[in-house]
Amino acid sequence: MFSQRPHKPEFSVLIPAYRSADCVGDAIASLKRQSWQDFEAIVWDDGSDDSTWESAVAAAGSDPRFLIRRSERNEGVGVALNHAIALARGNWIARLDADDEYADDYLEERARWIVKRPDVACFYGGMQVIGGPDVVPDATAPDRWIPISETCQGPTIVIRADLLRQMEGFPRLRYGEDYALLERVRASAAS
Repeated sequence: MFSQRPHKPEFSVLIPAYRSADCVGDAIASLKRQSWQDFEAIVWDDGSDDSTWESAVAAAGSDPRFLIRRSERNEGVGVALNHAIALARGNWIARLDADDEYADDYLEERARWIVKRPDVACFYGGMQVIGGPDVVPDATAPDRWIPISETCQGPTIVIRADLLRQMEGFPRLRYGEDYALLERVRASAAS
């Protein structure tokens, strides 16, 4: 799907997808339900060998805010996110994994936070696990599993687009790219 995108939105929501045919439609539907509608979404199918592409196209329909692209081969979530960043036009970058959904007021709450704290360039947090695993691999020790509540989950990160580009996007990792990005942001803020 190659849509005409009408204007520069406040948020560019990046949706990396790999073998997500059964859930990417729900992620897209959660964006369409947002109380804050000033966004664009870039769905990047990372070389799936199932019907992820077709599911994303069907879910987006003719909504011009959605741009759906894909890689020929699987390159990992960090690379997929960086492909999407290259197309993003919003002031802020948000992320929504293909197997996650936003609460209906997710973007509105983030927009309120941005107005209240114009000095903040990156923030994260606020998620609820429903029906999924409550542990994930530790980004610093992949053989160790930790409670998801002790992690920084990519779909909760909101970062100014100019800062993300200055940092050259997400680390090119297959997982843990969210943690690695936040560590770079922290190091940058400390220097």
